[in-house]
Amino acid sequence: MSELKHYGVPRRSGRYPWGSGDDGYQRNAPLKAKVNELRKSGYSETQIAKDLGFDSTTKLRSEISLEGAAQRKADAAFALRLKEKGVSSIEIGKRMGINESSVRSLLNPVMKERALVTEQTAEMLKQQVESKNYIDVGAGVENQLGITRTKLNTAIADLQNNGYKLSYVKVEQLGTGKNTSIKVLTKEDVPYSEIYKNKADIQTVTDWSNDGGKTYKAPQPPANISKDRIMVKYAEEGGKDQDGVLEIRRGVEDLSLGNKNYAQVRIAVDGTHYLKGMAIYADDLPEGVDIRFNTNKPLGTPMLGPKDNTVLKPQEVGKANPFNSEIRQNEYTDKSGKKDYLL
Repeated sequence: MSELKHYGVPRRSGRYPWGSGDDGYQRNAPLKAKVNELRKSGYSETQIAKDLGFDSTTKLRSEISLEGAAQRKADAAFALRLKEKGVSSIEIGKRMGINESSVRSLLNPVMKERALVTEQTAEMLKQQVESKNYIDVGAGVENQLGITRTKLNTAIADLQNNGYKLSYVKVEQLGTGKNTSIKVLTKEDVPYSEIYKNKADIQTVTDWSNDGGKTYKAPQPPANISKDRIMVKYAEEGGKDQDGVLEIRRGVEDLSLGNKNYAQVRIAVDGTHYLKGMAIYADDLPEGVDIRFNTNKPLGTPMLGPKDNTVLKPQEVGKANPFNSEIRQNEYTDKSGKKDYLL
C-alpha cells in the first residue's frame, strides 16, 4: 500500500452529530477496527495517528477509548428500547449479534440506575406526604424535581402499590375563575372527602435533584444578608426601567451565581424580608454596596418595614423556605469552612 486515505474522525467530522439517527452507529466502522486493519498493512501507530488527523498516539488511543464507551452506551440504549418493547434478552442478542450474557451486562447498569432513581424519588415523596399530608404531583412538578415525568410517574406507581393513592381534585385557577384538576398524592387511608375539604392545604414538593433523581436536596434555612449591603434604585432614579433586576457585585462568594451570568433569585435580608428578581453581575457598584436593587416604587418607600408597602417582600419567618415559592438553593462555604445556603 503506497497511500493512506483520511477516513474522518468520529464525533468531529460530518454534517450531523455522531451517533444521531434511529440506529446511530450502523454506518460507522469502529476506529479501533480501522487502526487494526492499517497495522496489519504495515503502518506504525505514529503514522496511523498522523494520517487519521491526531496530534499524537496518546490522542488516538484516547479517541479509541471514547469511541468504545460511546458505542457501549449506544448499545445499552438500543437494548433497553427493545427490552421496553417486550423483546427477550435472547432475541435482543440475536438482533445485536451478541450472546444473552452480553445483553444482561449492557442492561444491568441501566436497570440498576433506574431502580435507584425510583427508590430515591419514592422515598422523597413519602417524606413529603408524611410532613404535608396532601402533595401536588401534577403537571410541571417534574421540572421542580429535576427529573423526567416518566421517572416521577414510575415512583408514584411504586407508592400506589405500597399504601399510597393518587386522587384528582378540582381547584380554581388563579385569575381565571375556571376549575382545573390536579393530581394529589396522599396515604391510602385518606378519603377523597377529606382531601376536597382541605384542598387549600394541598402543598407543593419542595425538594429537588441535581443528578436526575439519584439524590434529593431539601430547602435549608437561608443565610441572611444585611440591608446595609443593599442600595435601592427608585423609580425616579431609573429603577422602573429595570424593575426587579438585582445588580450584584462580582466575586462576592455568598452572592455567586456559579457558572451562570444571570438567574432568578430570592435573597433573605435581615431575617425579616427578601429580595426577589433577576440577578446579573455589575461592575460599577459604589463602594460598600454588594447589591443594587431596581424598583418601580417611588422615592421614600422604605426598604424594610412592618407593612407590605416596602421595597423588599416580607419573609414567612420560621420556615425553612421563607419565600413561599419553588426554589433551588446555591450552596457556598464561607471563610470559616461553614456551609451555608443563600440564593
